[in-house]
This record gives sequence, C-alpha cells and structure tokens, in this order.
Amino acid sequence: MSLCRVPFLSAFFVVLLLICFSCAPRESPGIELRVSADDFQTQPHFTGHIQINANAILTLILTSNVSTGYRWEKDAKINDLSILSQKEHRFVPPASDAPGAAGQEVWTFRTFRKGACTIYLTYRRPWEPGDKESWSVLLNVDVL
Repeated sequence: MSLCRVPFLSAFFVVLLLICFSCAPRESPGIELRVSADDFQTQPHFTGHIQINANAILTLILTSNVSTGYRWEKDAKINDLSILSQKEHRFVPPASDAPGAAGQEVWTFRTFRKGACTIYLTYRRPWEPGDKESWSVLLNVDVL
C-alpha cells in the first residue's frame, strides 16, 4: 500500500464514522416531575397528565420518609410496556441529619413510541393488610 493511500483511507473512515453517528437515534429532551409532601397534603391521591416525546426520559421524584414505615412501591404499575418502561428506581437520602427527615424516591422511565399509558404508584406500610395506601400517584402519559 502506498503512503498516499493512508491519509485517504483515514479520511474515508472519519467521514464514515460521522455519518453513522449522525444517523443514530437521538434521545429527546426529558421531563422531570416532582411531587412534594406539601402537594400530597392537599391532594393525597395525586393525578397528573404529561406529554413527552418518544425516545425520551421521564424522571418522577416523590417525597419519601421511610422512618414512618411508609414506602413507595419499587416497581411502578405501567399499563403498556411497549410505550414506556421503568429503567431505574432509587432512594435519595435526606439532605438533613435531623431524625425523621424526608428523602426522595426517584423513578426513571424511557418512552419508546407514540401512544398513551399510565403509571401508578402507592405509598403505604407494606405490613398493613389491604389497600390502605396513604398516598398514590396516577400519571397519564401521552407519548408524542
């Protein structure tokens, strides 16, 4: 191979890589929804409606105080997993060291395609029988 072909081949591969990366699907801007303890005091069974693009990330942040025995469900109930699915759930400890301080629970969801679905979560004491949730979230999601 001659030395003048090396720069040509290098340039060819750089252009090819740029084309491949420009054609790859891009993540749409995401949405972050926070529901605080104050929000739940006025509306214990929170119902919301959001619109989000396909191939985007939805982050849901809910207040949580595990010292009370109440816990959010780890896995959200989603009625159509072909439209949206849960990627992650994590607990964020309180910023304060004060006893009984509330933290946050964070769910991350990914949207896939256009359509409508719901996300449902309950906050309850797991050992109490029946459906005695203290708070709940019903989120209607329209994926555009």
